[in-house]
Amino acid sequence: MHVAVAGLALGGLLAGGAFFALQVARPAGGTSADSFAAHAPETARDGLVQPATVTPTPPLPTPTPVPLPVQHCYGPRLGTGGFPLRPADADSVFSNCQVIAYYGYPPVPGLGVLGQFPTAEEMVAALQKEAARFDAVNGPRGVALAIHLIADVAQASPGPDGSYVARAPASLINAYIALAQEHDLLVILDLQLGHASLDAEFAAVEPYLLNPRVHLALDPEWVTPGAPGTTIGSMDASEITHAQELLGNLVLTHHLPRKMLIVHRFTEGMITNAQDLGTIPGVDLVIDIDGFGYAAAKTSEYQAFVHDMGAPHGGMKLFYHQDVDLMTPQQVEALDPQPDVVIFQ
Repeated sequence: MHVAVAGLALGGLLAGGAFFALQVARPAGGTSADSFAAHAPETARDGLVQPATVTPTPPLPTPTPVPLPVQHCYGPRLGTGGFPLRPADADSVFSNCQVIAYYGYPPVPGLGVLGQFPTAEEMVAALQKEAARFDAVNGPRGVALAIHLIADVAQASPGPDGSYVARAPASLINAYIALAQEHDLLVILDLQLGHASLDAEFAAVEPYLLNPRVHLALDPEWVTPGAPGTTIGSMDASEITHAQELLGNLVLTHHLPRKMLIVHRFTEGMITNAQDLGTIPGVDLVIDIDGFGYAAAKTSEYQAFVHDMGAPHGGMKLFYHQDVDLMTPQQVEALDPQPDVVIFQ
């Protein structure tokens, strides 16, 4: 059995994406926390009242710097413990940490583990417990916990703008960023672009990316010539490079720590001209092995797309319910190079 070469079965895509949400015209239901249940569109009320007497405007206070998240991860690398690690700069979270993430879109529990807990606090507790299992066997590096939230959900119908994409409500994204702030987690915003342009969807999430704890992911599976879910999509290396450049410019302009750009992959064709991929200052490119199947097949995919192709950083996605033989932390940590990102769906 091949790792989720995403065969189409009865209209359902056997891959690590969001086919269940393709039937959702807009975000539905609540989230995994009671306080996150309401996501009505925000209405802006703009207006200007001209005062009768103009008084001098006091100087604005100096903004309070946003504290650096997961501070234990940054700085010169403290050691490898004999594990094969990809190089990482001191301003990269990968310098001294491995990222362990829960993936999903909470209003639709079928889209991942992130939405399969009664409350957000229970989700965080489970993620902490899972991360501890990896921290115990990954050598001297620590772990950074992350919420991997689908911010663009691919749809089966084009919608009014023809993009085949539904954006997650700002209230949902902000709620999970606040949760991450409370527990010192990272947030990874995942874009299933459908027919939307990268520039437009990057602009939509750019305000969140100004937060040093927020990172970006792309899922080429849903970038298709027809409706998402009817075939396995792809992105060209030039598009991924453009995303790296957008992130890199953001890092440089706003003096941010390096950003992760995670790109999901489980077939050769999902990234065309992959040999042209490279590195961009300020960005850590991660090729994440997506899809479910046998551990041996997933390991083979990792060997081909990460090790053999010299990917800057490697990631492995694990599926609690669909993987035939779920890889143990010891099996994951034994991969070469040791994955810098482990995602649970």
